[in-house]
Amino acid sequence: ALGAQGVRYWAIASLGERIANGPPLPRAIACELLLELLGVLRAAHAAGVTHRDLKPDNIVLAGGRLCLVDWGVAHVAGETDPFAAMIAGTLTYVAPEQIRGEPIGAPADIYSLGVLAFRLLCTRAPFAAPTDLQLIKLHLHSPPPRASTAWPAIPGALDDLIARMLAKDPAQRPGLDEIEDVLQAARQTQLALGTRPHEKVPAAARWTPLALGLARMCSLFGMHS
Repeated sequence: ALGAQGVRYWAIASLGERIANGPPLPRAIACELLLELLGVLRAAHAAGVTHRDLKPDNIVLAGGRLCLVDWGVAHVAGETDPFAAMIAGTLTYVAPEQIRGEPIGAPADIYSLGVLAFRLLCTRAPFAAPTDLQLIKLHLHSPPPRASTAWPAIPGALDDLIARMLAKDPAQRPGLDEIEDVLQAARQTQLALGTRPHEKVPAAARWTPLALGLARMCSLFGMHS
């Protein structure tokens, strides 16, 4: 599929399929995807909605547009939570407070976004274990690895940001504005570097504000997996 500006993107598929079947994403593109997701989360959180199951399989990429789908376990602030005291989400990406059965809000999505950022930028998830119980224990009790252990050249601000996004305490996680600022700076740095073939990103590979608006609309109102 060709994007609106002539850049070849994958056809309608999930980010999970793209990760499984393609080479590592250029880090500038990874930052751009995370920025697009921030726009979706900003709109959702402003409406009091926590997605609660942010993961690559729920991120659909079509013709250069991003949609966050499958809002089936989303929580709306002020409404009864039918998934209270249950782990509603995917263990690799789930926030500690979801495992503990505590009330959740926007910081739960920030944690999942931190896991996703680590996955995209370091080509592996921060926590992995052979059993669900071991994975749960890692989320609850183990300090997350630093992204710099897998990507030594990561900008220091981004390394610190991801570590804070993965904080066990929801109150210690950064807000969307700070995340956006750091990701924008990291994206520009990666675009300027372009030193390795898989990290070279053409200047045209920048999605337009119109695409972002459509992404928000289809994420919140139109598409479900």
